Amino acid sequence: MTDIDPSVYASYHWFSSQYHKSRQEFAEFYKSALLYLAYMSVESLSDTFKLDFAFDLSLSALLGDNIYNFGELLAHPIIKSLLETKVEWLYDILQAFNSGDLVCYPELCLTHRAALSAQPALVENEKKLLEKINILCLMEIIFRIPSEDRTIPLNIIAERIKLTIKGVENHLIKSLSVNSCYP
Repeated sequence: MTDIDPSVYASYHWFSSQYHKSRQEFAEFYKSALLYLAYMSVESLSDTFKLDFAFDLSLSALLGDNIYNFGELLAHPIIKSLLETKVEWLYDILQAFNSGDLVCYPELCLTHRAALSAQPALVENEKKLLEKINILCLMEIIFRIPSEDRTIPLNIIAERIKLTIKGVENHLIKSLSVNSCYP
């Protein structure tokens, strides 16, 4: 079919996102929500809607399986809705995940402990979040090194990720088994 109005696609992806949200299927919600935004003008959305949607989208990015790239989300104008609000902490956490910052993330968790504790999905998935940011940190370590120099001693990785050598070995195996996309 050709010449289908973009609002039809937007409606489809909106309902798909809400279905996945109701089932707490974070990765599927995330994908559908981004597709919804591809067919919508952010300027046409109310400020309240943008804030709520940006919040849900951010949580789903953090909690979604196999979502290891936050660049598209952080580049989208809707995410700026989180800035200068009581939920700006979520934007800061996305930034920490995006850069695999294992120093900033624990500090943010301490600073915003009450806000984080108010989100049951984040509390329930605390271990999964730590695992995800560790993988992102490892990917940052690897991609910051020139391609001809990518033989990295385990002790360097252990120091950056704050794990033992045995922990690094397990972490590497886990990282290699993850089906992630990272440009």
